Amino acid sequence: MKKENSTIPMRTILKRSLTTIWKYAKPWSIILIALTALAMGLLLGFTPLVTQNFFDLVSEAVNNGYEMRLAILSGLFLGIYTIVTHIVSGLDNIVQHYFTRYTTGLLTELLNLKTGRMDPILFEDPKYLDDMEKGGLGHWRLMFIYILINATVFKYLTQFIVMSWYLFNLQPIFVITPLLVFIPVLLAQFLRTGVFSKLEDESAPIRRETNYFQDCMCTREYFKEIRLLNAFPYFKSLYINALTLYNRAEWKAERRGGLIDMLSKGVSLIGFIIILVLLISSTVSGKISVGAFAAVFAAINAFFASLEELIINRIGYITRNIGLVQNFIRYIDSPERDGEELTCSVTNGITLNSVSFKYPLATEPSVKNVNLFIPTNETLAIVGENGSGKSTLVKLLLGLYLPSSGQVLYDEIDTAKSSPTSLFENSSAVFQEYARYKLTLKENIAISDLENMECGISESMSYFLDPSDDDKTARQVKDILSDMDMEWGNMEGTHTILSKEYGGADLSGGQWQKVAIARGLFRNHKLIALDEPTAAIDPIEETRLYKRFADISRGVTSIIVTHRLGSARIADRIIVMDHGEIVQSGTHEELVKIPGKYSEMWQAQAQYYTPTNKALA
Repeated sequence: MKKENSTIPMRTILKRSLTTIWKYAKPWSIILIALTALAMGLLLGFTPLVTQNFFDLVSEAVNNGYEMRLAILSGLFLGIYTIVTHIVSGLDNIVQHYFTRYTTGLLTELLNLKTGRMDPILFEDPKYLDDMEKGGLGHWRLMFIYILINATVFKYLTQFIVMSWYLFNLQPIFVITPLLVFIPVLLAQFLRTGVFSKLEDESAPIRRETNYFQDCMCTREYFKEIRLLNAFPYFKSLYINALTLYNRAEWKAERRGGLIDMLSKGVSLIGFIIILVLLISSTVSGKISVGAFAAVFAAINAFFASLEELIINRIGYITRNIGLVQNFIRYIDSPERDGEELTCSVTNGITLNSVSFKYPLATEPSVKNVNLFIPTNETLAIVGENGSGKSTLVKLLLGLYLPSSGQVLYDEIDTAKSSPTSLFENSSAVFQEYARYKLTLKENIAISDLENMECGISESMSYFLDPSDDDKTARQVKDILSDMDMEWGNMEGTHTILSKEYGGADLSGGQWQKVAIARGLFRNHKLIALDEPTAAIDPIEETRLYKRFADISRGVTSIIVTHRLGSARIADRIIVMDHGEIVQSGTHEELVKIPGKYSEMWQAQAQYYTPTNKALA
């Protein structure tokens, strides 16, 4: 599912910006932002006419003795007109502000839902991670493109039409005024688009590295180890080097963009001088009044300011970020993992037919030509040394990854043809890299089965709620933790937040492991896998914990992944993996007597599983 970087035409970007906003934004918000922009365009467009009328009446009153009363009334009207213009401008800014915040939230949701539908294997692909990072930065730029289009059509174009009508009625030649200012600057911004699109494609991988090195230096996850090992200077040097590369690329693009801007403004300045000469000559020849001269001169300045706002500030901002918007569209359009909504059960077991799998960018497959049948309700242990393909095989069994070749069948249903929702409906798993959510203990466990979770609002917001520790969910959580021999330590109950950062309690590594396993058990499942979530604890405690797991999970198909053979003894059957292949299969008693990989590993680990270890007897 690799996607090649390709330039999306500007027309397509503009069209997608419109259709995306129209699809997800509320109709009333779209109408309101259009009406305020239209009102501003009309007010700004008629400002020169109102201003000329005032100047002409004052001039006539002074020079020809006309009544000053008309001039005063005209001045009063101009003042009210100006106040209304400022009020509408403020309203327009407020509407844009709230439209921006609301629509950004909608696009963020769209982005997150898209990510949730992607094939999990893509998270192993660096190129996909770059695309995801670039797409995540571009979603709110797309919203600004819509605001730009809205302002251009309803505000600036309206102002342009009204002012052009006004200037044409004064002197037809004055109609060239906007063109002399507008066209050079507009062309410059389109030239800048290509410069900054190229910058974005070059800088995204560097930016992701920079963010990672910064996390290593500053976040709680790495803080203790980095300081203890005195590795901060090393990560600082990596951060500075990456930042230097990023700044170098950005400076190169800024320099090219600046030269384009300088040339366009030079052309615009020549056009402004031509306009000024035309105004002066028309006033001297009596073709327009002094009031018209003042109004047009002020209008040209105002219009130039509007065009500068539109082209340099707004379009200029977009041209700097058009690459991000392009990446967002490309990411949203990228292929998703789909499939039919089927009933995927393991009533008759799981079958693997000649299954092989290779990770993105890998040269060799991690799983090679595996044939395996797992009967329903069997407890299967997968053992092997690090890198033997155990975890990859489990992800294939769960349907997280799809085979590069071969088939994984749930009864007779191919996992490659089923939707992820159907596949995962009756499955649960706990992985070695399990999550530690900064939520309550109840939420940490019950989050695995939201349909049966009796806490719609996060209990972490305890300053809003009076959380109960005796509802159905809390009782289920306590029962599972009791089965896991969980020690509560400094926790007051299931409503305790598991984070000192938010005024709660922190857990030991062993406690977190039990919470992770309890989360897997809480979910309604017919298939459950434990992929070495206890790798950080000693072999004796791991075996004790796996025994408890086996007792709790009787009656469902269970898969245990470990490289410690004492834990594998609880399984109905053990398969041994080596270099991506199944090299042995049988019970512990059978395998330990046969020369091969399993007996070699058992001899190496036997010291941990002697009869003197009463916990393992």
